[in-house]
Amino acid sequence: MNIKKIVTILNYLSTKIPYLTKLKVAKLLYFLDKEHFIRYGRFVTNDYYVKLKYGPVPTRILNIINNPNISLMHKSILNFLSSNISFGNEPNRTVKSRKSPDLDELSKSEIEVLDYIIEKYGRKHIGELINFCHKEFAWKNTQENEFFSVEDIIHNLKEDRKQELLKVYEDYKTENKELRIIYF
Repeated sequence: MNIKKIVTILNYLSTKIPYLTKLKVAKLLYFLDKEHFIRYGRFVTNDYYVKLKYGPVPTRILNIINNPNISLMHKSILNFLSSNISFGNEPNRTVKSRKSPDLDELSKSEIEVLDYIIEKYGRKHIGELINFCHKEFAWKNTQENEFFSVEDIIHNLKEDRKQELLKVYEDYKTENKELRIIYF
């Protein structure tokens, strides 16, 4: 997971959406990843979504929002995080921009889909977003506290497109596994 990219996305979202809470972030990121995967065959955040009471939650990103001073992060990443966004201490844990996002961290397709998600869902009340998430096949087909499967996320696609995307995803996982073996 590219933390600089995640920070840029959070920063970008917070410049476009007033009063951005972590709950809203979780839903928007799910729709961002789903839509980008359907259009371009890759996820943006590379996080894993778990089913919780109010919808899908990106597990590693939630950890960053809840614990922005994680000691496991390299100091340069922590500095990047704190110089770009801040997190409120209120119960809803808001995400606030500190400066304009550096869009060089995002691809054109990521910005395109991010803008689409902001336009489609950004003004929705959190209750509406939760309802949208609860209608998702992946939500319905996953047990509480379990991870969503890629197959369930793209369940409603035509079979040939679904198989094409699953092949791309499997190839991606294989390539990344080989890279980890070679470089780590």
